[in-house]
Amino acid sequence: MVMYQLGRALIARGHKVRVIGPQGFFGNRGGVNAIPIVRYPRLSFGRALNDKFEQGLLELQMSSQLALDITLRGADVIHSHVLYPAGYVASLVRKLMPGKPLVLTPHGVDINVAEDRGYGMRLDGTLRRKIDVALTQCDAVTAISEGIFEALCQTPVEHSKIHRIGNGIDLARFAGVSTLDVRKKLNIPENAKIILTVGNYTPLKGHEDLIQAMPLVVKQIPSATLVIVGANTEHLRGLAENLSVAESVVITGKIPMPAPQSDANQPPDLLAEIYKTSTVYISASNREGAEGLSLSLLDAMAASLPVVGTNIVGNRDIIENGVNGYLVPPGCISSLSSAIVEVFTNEPQTTSMARESLKIAEGRSWNKVAQQYEEIYERVLSK
Repeated sequence: MVMYQLGRALIARGHKVRVIGPQGFFGNRGGVNAIPIVRYPRLSFGRALNDKFEQGLLELQMSSQLALDITLRGADVIHSHVLYPAGYVASLVRKLMPGKPLVLTPHGVDINVAEDRGYGMRLDGTLRRKIDVALTQCDAVTAISEGIFEALCQTPVEHSKIHRIGNGIDLARFAGVSTLDVRKKLNIPENAKIILTVGNYTPLKGHEDLIQAMPLVVKQIPSATLVIVGANTEHLRGLAENLSVAESVVITGKIPMPAPQSDANQPPDLLAEIYKTSTVYISASNREGAEGLSLSLLDAMAASLPVVGTNIVGNRDIIENGVNGYLVPPGCISSLSSAIVEVFTNEPQTTSMARESLKIAEGRSWNKVAQQYEEIYERVLSK
């Protein structure tokens, strides 16, 4: 989504953008909203990413494909998202094509490390060395959050190459009133007050903490309903049942983004409609390094929602405690439930927070983010 939104904004600013990659988010189509997408076949033996043979095969394919594509179609700048494999492969091609500057953007798991949770690519010695190669070979690297900036400062990359540029927000996606009966669609009571969280399951995302907070929330706000959107979350139903809050927890599974198209008859953007129908958004990640800069949190702010987040890097970047939401200690169930209840019971404060969320979101449009990247591209080209 970052590449799609950034690409679209750069095209609007007069640039040519081409995306290279495998079958991905929008399927195997040849382009999306004027962004050409070049997809190459991949060979794989189904081994884990930390398997050296699988790594070598992947790197050989990707580097050959990228070098060939640039030779045939040209490029002024290579911008690679995620440091491995894409960033490392791009750094290999950069050596072969010294006139093509390379900009890297890590997004979280490729740079952050949580040793006690086994989280982060850099815990693998081989991947760490390859990521460090990419960082030393690049011409610039962007940090989407303070946490990623701090992590980059612990690597061999020259600090002068690091630039702070956060993710943007598609404001138009959340404009206007909801056009879909979300409660009926999700079989939620009409009077329900929706608590929303969006994210694929990992132990660091704090889904369990949020469900454990629900008995305390429902005790004071009986109409409160938690909606969890994301892949691999189905097993959380068992925890909700054990805590006797199954009727107050809705697990939708993954809701894919609708493929961007101009067809006026395309189905509604269900996820955007859920945001617009909700009362509060929660980011409950329970460990430093678990968040880069959450697109879901930014989306919630664009939908004018007050936000409750754990006090970790990434969340701290965009949640101003008491202004557009609340920051609570990570893993603290009582603080999390109290903040949610406060949103529901303090209506004047909630209205003010919703207004402030939108104001902050408006300062992070993708056009403004694209302008910042444009300045980085011009800087590396001038060198």
